[in-house]
Amino acid sequence: MALVSQGTFLPIKNVSQCLEAAHLDFKRVAKAVRGIALTSMFINHSNDVQKFAQQASQMTSSALLSVLESVRHQYYLAADEVADQAFTIHLLKSAISIHELMKSIKKGAYQGVNHD
Repeated sequence: MALVSQGTFLPIKNVSQCLEAAHLDFKRVAKAVRGIALTSMFINHSNDVQKFAQQASQMTSSALLSVLESVRHQYYLAADEVADQAFTIHLLKSAISIHELMKSIKKGAYQGVNHD
């Protein structure tokens, strides 16, 4: 399935997978951080991202870009709060991957057949 918006075909499967991975990462961050406020914040991020993953096929490309930008920012916040260096690196790499996905969407690199 693909999302058609302004002549650009977006593979929703890739975007949805990216958002599902973020959902799981933020759940893991919620377990790793200290303090009720941070734990709650990342649980909320995780739940929000899961909802976005489920709604990705109905979003316009501009809405997806907005969601991806928010998730990318949340990854950077999470990387600042996690003590595990390997997990921090994973979070930063995920933020970079989201940035690359956003660049591809903006450039219209995702072109293909709409399989609605």
